[in-house]
Amino acid sequence: GEIINLRVEGVPLGLLPDRDYEETRFEAQPGDLIVLFSDGVSDHLSGDGEEYGSARLSKILQRDCALDPRELVKNIFEDLDAFNTVRFDDQTLIVMRVK
Repeated sequence: GEIINLRVEGVPLGLLPDRDYEETRFEAQPGDLIVLFSDGVSDHLSGDGEEYGSARLSKILQRDCALDPRELVKNIFEDLDAFNTVRFDDQTLIVMRVK
């Protein structure tokens, strides 16, 4: 039930040739859930200009962390659509469970 935030910023992987990237190491345990997302998820805006934010995403992750990763992705995108269906940026989301 604990969320550990590892913030990595920079140019998207593979976008520029011969680019050096920041590297972050962490130790994952069996059963851990790893969630990677682009800023288009957390920066998603409501019709009133409110940001979706990482706190809202964290609530869904805590609530649904026991689900299959595919179901979790589905729930997150459904919540994003409920927040606002208009997209202004990419929304990349990768969810994987450590075996």
